[in-house]
Amino acid sequence: MMEELIRTLRVGNIISGIHVGNMPPEKTRHSTELFAREVMPQLRGIWKTYENDERFWVHPLSKRVAPASIAAETAK
Repeated sequence: MMEELIRTLRVGNIISGIHVGNMPPEKTRHSTELFAREVMPQLRGIWKTYENDERFWVHPLSKRVAPASIAAETAK
């Protein structure tokens, strides 16, 4: 179902709600591990053409501005 969804919507990033409500941590961990082991490998190679495409990933700015202290800002 997820592969069909990915292909139909032509998306590369999926956000999955594996934890629901007050689910116990051990059940959440089990669900996450099961997803990683059984589902993710089946989805990994869907868009081979875009395998190294990082246009939508966050990258640090080349020229970063250092934050000033609050005291320096209020003195202005």
